[in-house]
Amino acid sequence: MIEAPEPESDALDRLKRAGLGYVTFALHRPEHFTVMLDAPISKRKPADSAAAGEQACETLLGFVKSSQHAERLPSGDLRRMALLAWTVVHGIAKLAISGRLPFRSKAEVLKFREFVIDRIVAGQPITVRGTPSTAVMPTRR
Repeated sequence: MIEAPEPESDALDRLKRAGLGYVTFALHRPEHFTVMLDAPISKRKPADSAAAGEQACETLLGFVKSSQHAERLPSGDLRRMALLAWTVVHGIAKLAISGRLPFRSKAEVLKFREFVIDRIVAGQPITVRGTPSTAVMPTRR
């Protein structure tokens, strides 16, 4: 997330690139992603783990705050906006690495990731047109 954005890009573009990078990382290193984010949070985290988590959180908050300041995102609760951004890309990443998205290749997942992020960044509704006809939502058992 920290390395994905380029400093010369605008605030919202940095946020978008961080999200794209998050999903890409999960696809290319699913085991690492899973180890980092699937274990329950321990009250006694190692110092380096806690520091890395704080740095990632501060980076995301900074991207959102800069985007709000540049009037590229609506003003509002900074933490809620950052949580929204994170949950969107995290959801795509988790569904993709667990094979729960209706795509057969990483390229299709990456295309979908851009579709979702572009729609959210632009404030556009997300429609289901163009969803593969084989896509079926999992049913609860």
